[in-house]
Amino acid sequence: VEAHAGRQPEAGKSAIFALGELVYHLSFIHNPKEGVLLNVGTIEGGTAINVIPGFARAKVNLRTSTDLEYQEYHQIMKDIISEVMKRHG
Repeated sequence: VEAHAGRQPEAGKSAIFALGELVYHLSFIHNPKEGVLLNVGTIEGGTAINVIPGFARAKVNLRTSTDLEYQEYHQIMKDIISEVMKRHG
């Protein structure tokens, strides 16, 4: 939810803060020794330095050794996303 960072900070919710938490939690999936590779390739968001950002996006690449592992880790990612979304609204 965008809001002016100086005039109405309580009216906003930072999508970048939420995305930062999400990326932090996703980083624990990355485990090259086990053949699970997760890379956050790009992050973007916000509109101005004095506006609480209502938008943020990360592009993520997940690679595993098998299709079954991919499905399992993809579900883990979805669960993490759901938990972060609950905390940040």
